[in-house]
Amino acid sequence: MGDRVFLYNRCKICGVIYNASDLIDINNYYPSDYAAYSEDSAVDAVDKNKLEIIKQQLGTTDYSGLSLLEIGPGNGNFLDLAKKAGFIVSGLELSRECCEIMKKRGINAIHCTSPSIEIEKLTGTFDIIALYHTVEHLADAFDVLEKVANKTLKPGGLLIISTVDPLCLQAKLFRGSWVYMDVPRHVTLIPEKTLSQFLVNFSLRRIYSTSDDNQSRITNIAGWRFSMALLFSRFRLGKLGLYLGQIIGPLLKIVEHKWYPTAYCSVYQKNVIS
Repeated sequence: MGDRVFLYNRCKICGVIYNASDLIDINNYYPSDYAAYSEDSAVDAVDKNKLEIIKQQLGTTDYSGLSLLEIGPGNGNFLDLAKKAGFIVSGLELSRECCEIMKKRGINAIHCTSPSIEIEKLTGTFDIIALYHTVEHLADAFDVLEKVANKTLKPGGLLIISTVDPLCLQAKLFRGSWVYMDVPRHVTLIPEKTLSQFLVNFSLRRIYSTSDDNQSRITNIAGWRFSMALLFSRFRLGKLGLYLGQIIGPLLKIVEHKWYPTAYCSVYQKNVIS
């Protein structure tokens, strides 16, 4: 990331970690080969698991007529899967290249550099709004979530958020070497408890939360390997760190999963106005 230094602070009250630096050029840190921008159109187990969680919460497999908005869909693989399942899908995406990929797949892709501004322009509301490992990339994450709750999500609709938890065991152990600090791209890291308490203020109640979904499990395993590699790379022993991380991760799985999960997926439902 060059020689630039980025300052991160942690709120002592809520546990949120945020990038306190000037982020005017943050978009420059998303190169064309960024992982989420891959043109690979293969549907993997992670995307199928996302749809399975939605099915469980809706209690149906008939999605015809239901609208789904994903904020930060990358190349749109999940939206493509959801569209084929019957959803009317849209995506707000930073990458112009990804928007073009999605449009070729028949997805309503909207290019935006600021979801907060773009949400204000959207007409209509959505049955489901999803942010899969996107909220940590938003400097104005709480503003975006407030607008989603107040303006864009239908009463009775579902808000799905997957992200990493800065109160997890890995973050406590590795600190600055925790791979999911992902400086400077990760700018707002929100604990699950804090997120749920915040969303209650906007008539959103948590109806489901897990750290055992496919994406969270993969995030956890990769976190041990690459955090150890970063830590040991200080001594030019990065490969040894990868190996040790692969061993240590499974040994701590039970403790970590129960009390200090690395990532979580939570589903919130907006109250129906009577």
